[in-house]
Amino acid sequence: MQKETFVIKDFDGFIQASRVLVFDSFSENKDKVLNTDISKLHETELSELDSILSQQECLLISKDFTRSQINKKTKEKRIIITESDYIAMIEAFNTRMISNMLNNLVSKGIIDSAYDDQKNDFVFWLKK
Repeated sequence: MQKETFVIKDFDGFIQASRVLVFDSFSENKDKVLNTDISKLHETELSELDSILSQQECLLISKDFTRSQINKKTKEKRIIITESDYIAMIEAFNTRMISNMLNNLVSKGIIDSAYDDQKNDFVFWLKK
């Protein structure tokens, strides 16, 4: 079965909309349609988004999930992504955002963390 492939016409806009989608999925109002438009974010939300999931981080992550193609006749370059790779990229953005949020909480002294050898992962707990 062939994977469906999508051409990304505005790569920076595509990445920006995707990171807004991930950020908005954490919003308190779960009954609304998820936002992908950065202009709909309030100034405080935009500042928070930039601090926990920057455009640059997402551009770097996206390189693992997108491919460049060059038309042999026109020499035009285009960037493509499959549906499954897009889902994986969104999950990678989400993982990075959560990691950055936890790192910020640790650096502010709100929570502590340590590596647990048995779990083979970091664990976190509230400071007392």
